[in-house]
Amino acid sequence: GSDPAGVVAQVGRWDAQVGDALIEDTHKTFSDGRHTAAVSHLNGFFGERAAFVDQWLAAGNHCPGGG
Repeated sequence: GSDPAGVVAQVGRWDAQVGDALIEDTHKTFSDGRHTAAVSHLNGFFGERAAFVDQWLAAGNHCPGGG
């Protein structure tokens, strides 16, 4: 099954690992705020995608030929 909360937790662990280095990077091509917004958007995506897939699967009848 899907585990959006688990994926969000993993993204949080990765962000914690690189967050300080990212803030200190003077050569990055994006702002700290843009990074934070991107992580937030990514985290929201997992729950939205899981809900979409669950609804799609529950609707059934997805096999070509009606099988």
